[in-house]
Amino acid sequence: MSRTAILETLIPEEDLKLDLLANYDKSVPHIIKYMGSKRNILDFVIEAINDAYQEGKLCDLFGGTSILSGALGKLIPIHSNDIQEYSAILAKTYLSNYEWNKYPSNILDEIVEKASKYIKSVKKKYPDLVFSYSENKTIKEFVELEKQQQELIKFNFDNLSHHLFIKYYSGTYWSYQQCLWIDALRKVADEYENTSIYYVILSSVTSTII
Repeated sequence: MSRTAILETLIPEEDLKLDLLANYDKSVPHIIKYMGSKRNILDFVIEAINDAYQEGKLCDLFGGTSILSGALGKLIPIHSNDIQEYSAILAKTYLSNYEWNKYPSNILDEIVEKASKYIKSVKKKYPDLVFSYSENKTIKEFVELEKQQQELIKFNFDNLSHHLFIKYYSGTYWSYQQCLWIDALRKVADEYENTSIYYVILSSVTSTII
């Protein structure tokens, strides 16, 4: 079953003569990158859309990173479609309405503070889980440190609400400390689940780990 994200952004009164190629958001951030992304061919794709588009909703059948939604989402209504869940999250990040006046001005600091509190609580529960990269290490010592973290896959973290990364990925692509931050931000995201901030946090985390 495909995952979809339908544009919620308020669109100004539709201008049928609007030049999409000239007016699309060329500075839209590319949240994640992978081979096959439309980012480098946006001019080519949007020029073709511009020639054919008359009115109504545009359907991006293979949304992927949803960069097309990000580029055109403030100009015309878009339906972004993809089988992957991550694509729906990215599309909702690009296309949601952000009524920032409903959030505190220091919302970013608030999110980081909540994540930091969770990290502190985990470290308090497991004070022996310390893996230091601060010293100069030989390759052998570095590999040993990574192996120690990989052993956490056998560790029981059941009393933690969020521990997927520290348990399964510590000492792999990310260190234990980095995994702890990922889990913490994932936990904080759940606190905003019914708001558009939820997708922003998930997309931000995804952007840093891919």
